[in-house]
Amino acid sequence: MNRKKSDLRGALQRIGSQLRDVEEVVGLFTPTAVDPDGQRIYGTLETHDARVAVGFDKRRVALPPEGQRFLSVTGKPWVDGKTSRITLMVSRYVVVDGEGAGSITC
Repeated sequence: MNRKKSDLRGALQRIGSQLRDVEEVVGLFTPTAVDPDGQRIYGTLETHDARVAVGFDKRRVALPPEGQRFLSVTGKPWVDGKTSRITLMVSRYVVVDGEGAGSITC
């Protein structure tokens, strides 16, 4: 069935396209789900005052190490047209140790 895009979906896409990229935000990444094909990992990135869903796409960036880690992430907010949920799709990240002294760039 070929349906025309609704006005609501179009509005959400316009909102999503207006969101600015997020650059070098440091927070605690907690993985919550892996796609069945292993191409994407989803989770949350949490700071002392905010939390956002994040996604890593293997075609764009190396997948993060397993388990909770402090990460500095850069990415583009994406608005899901069906749920209106915002997910930060990561384009670059750095693993930050507990004190921020050492890091691995991916």
